[in-house]
Amino acid sequence: MNGFNQFLVGVFEGAFVASQFLVGAFGILIAGLAIWGIVVPRRLIDFVKGAMAQPWGMRVAVGVRFLLGFALLIAASASMFPTVFRVLGWIAIAAAIALPVIGRAYINRLLDSVEAWPRLAIRAWLLAGVAFGGFLLHAVA
Repeated sequence: MNGFNQFLVGVFEGAFVASQFLVGAFGILIAGLAIWGIVVPRRLIDFVKGAMAQPWGMRVAVGVRFLLGFALLIAASASMFPTVFRVLGWIAIAAAIALPVIGRAYINRLLDSVEAWPRLAIRAWLLAGVAFGGFLLHAVA
């Protein structure tokens, strides 16, 4: 194998390892935010609403979804659940594309709707977030 081919192999291996790390980091972040929301749901909702009210809020939301989607697709082959990772990766990318299309006003109405839910219902959904974050972390461990 010549030097350039070895270079390419190193780049792809590096991207592969980085994507696994990134998926694990997303798992920790998702589970951590969900746990915070279970403890104090109002604070999490206020945090998300505050972030979405900022000019950068939508860009961050879209970028995070693209990043997670591509990381899931790249890490899929080494995960314990490659098909699930591929499906979740494409869903995340589709969500990144859909967010600007549906717009900030719809997202704010959705957040207002969630805010009106009973706290127990909010906590139940956040418990699913803890499980999802744990799943991501477990699947790349």
